[in-house]
Amino acid sequence: MKPVTLQTMITARALLEQAQRFCVSGDRYLATGGLIILQDAFELILYAVLVELGADEEKKLENLDFDGMVTEIIKRDIKVPKSGTLRAMNKLRVTAKHYGQIMEPLTVQEHLSTVIHVSDSILKSVVDKTLNEIFLTEIIGNTPSRKYLDAAATLFAEGSFYECLVETRKAYYIEFMEAYNIYAHRDLEVSPGWRGGITQFSSGGWKAPHYTRNPSWIGINVKTPFDYIQIDHENWRIDAMEWGISTRTLNAIEMLTPVVIRLIIGDEWYFRNNEVYMITDPTKENAASALDLTIEVIRRKLEHQKHNILPLPKSAQILSKKYIGCPIYTKAEKSSDIAHWVNDNTVCDVYETFDGFTKGERYYFVLYNANFGDFGNGYVLAIEGEELIKPVRY
Repeated sequence: MKPVTLQTMITARALLEQAQRFCVSGDRYLATGGLIILQDAFELILYAVLVELGADEEKKLENLDFDGMVTEIIKRDIKVPKSGTLRAMNKLRVTAKHYGQIMEPLTVQEHLSTVIHVSDSILKSVVDKTLNEIFLTEIIGNTPSRKYLDAAATLFAEGSFYECLVETRKAYYIEFMEAYNIYAHRDLEVSPGWRGGITQFSSGGWKAPHYTRNPSWIGINVKTPFDYIQIDHENWRIDAMEWGISTRTLNAIEMLTPVVIRLIIGDEWYFRNNEVYMITDPTKENAASALDLTIEVIRRKLEHQKHNILPLPKSAQILSKKYIGCPIYTKAEKSSDIAHWVNDNTVCDVYETFDGFTKGERYYFVLYNANFGDFGNGYVLAIEGEELIKPVRY
């Protein structure tokens, strides 16, 4: 796929997401605005298709109106289903945008369904992928949530809408909720002098409120497996803002999909179903909306992470055996308290090297695991000429 095609599709998808929210609102004025945005999104999709087909090398695409773009695509032996309905939608857009006519929400919703169907049909003919599949392969890539999104897309195509919603929620859980899972802290005793580090990150739940990450609190407050998810709403809101995601969109996904959780990465899934939800909500429309919204919010999150990635090493270095018997200080000076003496069972991950308070003394800041479970951090005086080593255990 040409880069300009993909870039145009991303813009079209952003407009389509906005149009969907307005089109299904049930409000006549929002639905009217949604129709105008929907038409713009669809024209961008048509433009992207024509670029992919090389039509921009033969004529100026900016001179084509809506009918002209549809005609150009048909000339290239690409079937455009429901072309008459699409032209009717374009006329409604004109009356809404230029004459202020208000549209009926039901009519707008029907046009939304038509645009999604036609877009997928055309894209399948040109690039052998639907709109969702383009985003899955080209944008989301091989992430942990990808296999669940693939499964959801397949189930949707088969008409298994409840199962589609379940797989969609699994992908959403992995990307947005797993960091709030405090299950690993149910029996994790933390050393008094420790303020976080390798165990905090590896055990999960690092975004959950601090007071929830201890066995006593968990023993009292966790009544079901689903209570292991403890959202820190301030972190949740800030993350959403940084990723360019509306918390209303995240709430909509949660309302549309059944609740799932896995207690350990790679473990079995637990499900919670509201009986009213099972009767009313696993519809085609809800499955389509949930999958579309979930793909979009994951795309935005990954896009943000891609542009903010730091050039960090794959693993920390560790102290050599020469440091056995050396003290780990609480400060970068030899007169400070000693937190631990390095022994045969101590592994020290080194994250920084810097000058101490005394001139000529260099220190390593280390996170250590002593005696297979006693975690802490501190400062080790560097031995001149002794190099750090790369750990084989990583």
